[in-house]
Amino acid sequence: MTDAQFTDLDIQDFADSINFGLILLDQNKSVLIWNEWIEKRSHVSKRDALGKHILFAFNESLNKEFIYNLNSVYDFGLPLILSDELHQRMLPLFESENKNHLIDHTISVRLIKRFSSDLLCLIQVSEADRSKKSKEIRSKSSQISLAFF
Repeated sequence: MTDAQFTDLDIQDFADSINFGLILLDQNKSVLIWNEWIEKRSHVSKRDALGKHILFAFNESLNKEFIYNLNSVYDFGLPLILSDELHQRMLPLFESENKNHLIDHTISVRLIKRFSSDLLCLIQVSEADRSKKSKEIRSKSSQISLAFF
């Protein structure tokens, strides 16, 4: 693939093909990219989210700890990971078809410095590792079984 072909690639199509959440913010924290993964789990369409400040992009209020941490990334330029084990449900994200069930997720936030001195902020969201939870449930189930026998 040549450089010309790569630059013609639609970035939104690329973002939509990724199997995790992706939000790209400009230096004012307005949404530039809102991929399908985020769209399905937030129940907010790209059309409604694009151009809005991140505080107003979701249908529900954002967690204050998330806002504080996002501001810190902008202020200090250091990348950040918000693990689902320590920072539960930072964003209002739901199972794809069930708007009543919030999902556990991990968030990675980092700044992207551009040549023009503008900053972009990349927010990546992945659903919590279900295999870890399954192991915990099986372990507890085994402990209960042993207690009864």
